[in-house]
Amino acid sequence: MENEIPWLNKSIQTKKIPEKKHKHAIIHEIFEQAMAYTNDKFWKDHLLKAARNKLPKKIFIRDNYIIYNGYKNDKMLLTKNPEETCNVFIEFLRKNIGLLSTEDKKTNSNIVFTPVVWSDWKSISKKQKTLLLEAYIQYLIEYNTLSTVESLQLRKIIWIYVSRGDFDTTNIIIGDGCITSIEGLLYDNIKRIFYTNI
Repeated sequence: MENEIPWLNKSIQTKKIPEKKHKHAIIHEIFEQAMAYTNDKFWKDHLLKAARNKLPKKIFIRDNYIIYNGYKNDKMLLTKNPEETCNVFIEFLRKNIGLLSTEDKKTNSNIVFTPVVWSDWKSISKKQKTLLLEAYIQYLIEYNTLSTVESLQLRKIIWIYVSRGDFDTTNIIIGDGCITSIEGLLYDNIKRIFYTNI
């Protein structure tokens, strides 16, 4: 046709805009489900943060366990039951870090939280040392966003040097009931490997 307008017959292609990753992605769905089993807004907020893997200092989630890396170290198994998870999570934080909501304080006004702090690596039992080291390893994994292979390399080098006695009370620094650093353990951010200068 003489009066045909060419561009009207062409299909219009629109550029697909890639979806943005949600800033607050849910990592642990069980905690989001557990929110239904408490009426306390304080604990609902903490359960939602846990669902997003935003946990209080010294608290970790690993292999279906909630772990406390502190003055006495503790861990509890998380089940697939959201009601049980709600109760375990709340009691775990109350017991280990003294976290209480306003409602908790009203009903438990006589609770006193008095942590015991280790002075050095030498004074800690073998079992507690294992928990502290694993919690510190987990902290380094998360802080440096390590892959599975990189995490294995980190774990291997720490445990080899601990078993040989190269990492001991002289260079494993304890503060506020947890490992704050291991002197001599270094990280190459370009090669993404841990090494030592011992």
